[in-house]
Amino acid sequence: MDTNCPCACVADVEESSNHRAASREKNSAPIAALPPTLPEQAQASTSTSARPPFKRADSVDSPSVATSNPADAGFEVSSAWSVAGIGTCIQLRHRAFGLHIAMDIGTSAGETLGAGHIFVSHGHIDHIGALLNHARARTLSNKPAKYYVPVPATEPLLRAKAAYEALDGCAFNAEIVGVEPGDICRIHPNVRVEVFPTKHRVPSQGYAIIREKSKGLKAGCRNLSSHELARRRKQGESVVEIEDIVEVAYTGDTILKAVLDQPLVRQARLLILECTYLEGEIVWAHSWQHVHMQEIVKHAAAFASNERVVCCHVSRKYKRWDNVLRCFQSGMAPVPALAAKIGVTLAGFGRAEPVTWLVDYQKEQAAAAMAAAAAAAGEGGSGSPVGHAEGPHRGPSGGNVRPRREKGGADLEDIGVQSVDATPAEETRWMGSNGGLKDELPEVKTKEEANRMLRVLSEDLGLQPRAESLLNCSEEGHEEEQGQGEKQQQELKGEKRESVGKGWEVTSEEREEESSLFF
Repeated sequence: MDTNCPCACVADVEESSNHRAASREKNSAPIAALPPTLPEQAQASTSTSARPPFKRADSVDSPSVATSNPADAGFEVSSAWSVAGIGTCIQLRHRAFGLHIAMDIGTSAGETLGAGHIFVSHGHIDHIGALLNHARARTLSNKPAKYYVPVPATEPLLRAKAAYEALDGCAFNAEIVGVEPGDICRIHPNVRVEVFPTKHRVPSQGYAIIREKSKGLKAGCRNLSSHELARRRKQGESVVEIEDIVEVAYTGDTILKAVLDQPLVRQARLLILECTYLEGEIVWAHSWQHVHMQEIVKHAAAFASNERVVCCHVSRKYKRWDNVLRCFQSGMAPVPALAAKIGVTLAGFGRAEPVTWLVDYQKEQAAAAMAAAAAAAGEGGSGSPVGHAEGPHRGPSGGNVRPRREKGGADLEDIGVQSVDATPAEETRWMGSNGGLKDELPEVKTKEEANRMLRVLSEDLGLQPRAESLLNCSEEGHEEEQGQGEKQQQELKGEKRESVGKGWEVTSEEREEESSLFF
């Protein structure tokens, strides 16, 4: 029994016709049930360690949701790592019920080991590859878990399990249960998981977590005595009216058409949907049987009932989280209502949080833009050049003039930087708020502006101009000025290129590269 689940979990797998109807039990003869190798009393323990409060990952604006019933808070995405072809594991928790569930187990580390119920969507290694590692760790921790996998994947998985046990020298105390679309897996007296069909290159399926909420006695039972109610319950009759709430639906890898008309997907409060491709031709996504973001935008109306939609399994070709978010921002622009509830799993791309919501990212961008504007306004309005500690120096023309500084034993004018001073506005364009060079420099169109930029860089950043051709170049006579500049530089104090770095020879390729950078 999972120690993270304080309530007694009923491990039966039922057919879905009616959740109150009679069901067949698969767990009475599990596919893989090894004799327990650890003390029984430890397995029977139901105590739970104190846990810190969790932030609702399916809530955008507030860390928690005010509710009179803790069960109504729903499931939270406590951890999510998903990169197409590398690994996917989405972890869900329900604090009131003490449940810790994992959707797919393509990667296993840290918090993943706490999951006692693992639902595998299909047999691809990036979705099932860490199952046996997880099973071994749970065995060593005396917390065997239960793994629900597609029926066609059970036999290959059992063979792999036997091979791993032979390699490891001990048996893994894991229960592997084959399930198929239409089955129901009860993991808590008030929570069941239903299996629904999907379509991928190998046999696949999705899972919906359904909470059964009591709405009180049925109309025909409200005037009955407690003894009569007890008698009917004993006979197996339901006397309570139950409301089904689809808390989470997880599609795994699939084509969108296979799940668009699935009621469990449409009704889910939190939909976790694969979205491998963000740009390019949709036909490419179809050829690999994955979802393309353009399809989600096209069928935005199908997600109207979902409170939150988390996109996972993004292709690794996008490399960085900011690239992914930019694609989502531009792609979701035509459907702002859907964009307002879209989140992306970006832990595999470098983000810290399990789910990054587009609305939160837009707030981050707005705050950063305001901070940059305020910093630029403050620096420009003070009359002091950016990164200039000693304050403004007023020249004859009224502009800001910098004091001459020596770099490597030579004044800036001696190595070809003309005496053209930058204005505060120009410095703001070139320098960041922290006094460093901006990540992206604006385009420089004239020789004078290039001279001013290089002066700013040389004085504030300690950079040395590497080729006087950069400072004196023009469309006419470029080669002649370049040769004169090199000769003048070599003769400076009898030290070849001493003022621009000892032994630093500048090749023609480097000159062309730098010329393209500044001009």
